[in-house]
Amino acid sequence: MKKALTIVAIVAAYCLFEIVLLLSIVTPNPGYPTSGIRQMVTGAAQLVLIPGLAAVFSRIIYGPYRWKRRALIILACGLGCVPGVLALVAVVAVPLAWAFSKGLLPFIALLVPFASGVVVGLFLVIRRIRRRSVRLESARWLAERQSGISAGERRWRNRAIRWALWLPSLTVLLVFLFLPESWGIASHFEFRTQALTEYQVRVPASWIILQQDAQLEPGYSYISGLAGRGMAFSVTRYLHWWDVPLSSWSVGTQPYAYLGASAPEHWVPKIENVIAQRDFLIGNTPLTCVDYWPSYLTERGKPQDSSIAYIECSSPNRLYASFVGERFHVPVFYKMLEGITQSN
Repeated sequence: MKKALTIVAIVAAYCLFEIVLLLSIVTPNPGYPTSGIRQMVTGAAQLVLIPGLAAVFSRIIYGPYRWKRRALIILACGLGCVPGVLALVAVVAVPLAWAFSKGLLPFIALLVPFASGVVVGLFLVIRRIRRRSVRLESARWLAERQSGISAGERRWRNRAIRWALWLPSLTVLLVFLFLPESWGIASHFEFRTQALTEYQVRVPASWIILQQDAQLEPGYSYISGLAGRGMAFSVTRYLHWWDVPLSSWSVGTQPYAYLGASAPEHWVPKIENVIAQRDFLIGNTPLTCVDYWPSYLTERGKPQDSSIAYIECSSPNRLYASFVGERFHVPVFYKMLEGITQSN
C-alpha cells in the first residue's frame, strides 16, 4: 500500500511541477531583465522534462532492469524529436511540392512510395517496441517473483500504475477546464509582491497578474491583469470565439507631478453616461468609482442590464483603478479595492 501511494505521489508531483513551469512561460515579468531568458530556457527544457515523465513511467512499469539505459534512450528521443520531425517534413514536403508543381500525375507517383515508406517504417518501429516491451515485462515479472512480494502488494502496485497513467491526462484536463484560475495562481508566484507607491494591493488569488511596475522617485506605479472564469463553469461562453469571457483590470498611482496644477486631469466619464457610483475610503484617501456606459457604444436596452461593466475610479491623491469586463467580476473587483491599505 505504501509503495503504491509513493508511485502515485511521484507522478502527481511531477505533473504539478510541469504545469507550474508551463504556466510560468505565459506569465512573464517585465520588471526582471532575465524574464525573457527564463522563458526561453523553460520552453527548451520541455524537450527533456516531458520525455522525463516517460522515463519515470518506464522505471515504474518495468522496474530497475536496464533502467538507466532506457532513460537515456527516451531522453535522447525527446531531444531529437523536434529536429527529427522538421527534417522529415523537409525531406518529404520539398519533393512533393516540386512534384505538385509539375502536375497531378508526378505528385501521385511520388506520394505513393512516400506514404508506403511511412506506413512500413511505423509498422517496423511498433513491432520492435512491442518485442522490447515483452522482454522488459518478462524481466520485471521474474525479478518480482524472486523478490518474494505478496500477491496483495502486486495488486496494489498494478492499481497504482493504472491510476498514475491517468494522472497526466487528468491534470491537463483540470488545467484546461480551469485555465484562467490556474494561470492566475501561477502569476502570483511570479509577482510575489503586490505593492504600489504608498499602497498595498491584495489581488485575488485566481486573478491573472500580467504587468507590475513601481517607480518610487516619480511615484508612478501600477498593477494590471485579467480575470476569467474557467470553462468548467460555463462551456457555452467559450463557444463564441469573438467573446472570450475575460475581464481586464488595473490599479495604480499617478506620478507626484499629478498633484501639480499643470498635471493633466484623470479621465472621468460624463455625468449622463454614469449608471452607478460607489465610494471607498483607503486609509485617508477617498476613492470614487463610477459604473458607466461608454458613449461610443450603441445602446441596446438599459445599460444596467448589460453583462459587460465599465468602471473608472479616481481619487484626489493619485490613486486610480479601472475595470472592463464581465459584470459578475465587479463584486470581487470592489472587494479588492476595499482591501487596499496605505503603506507606512
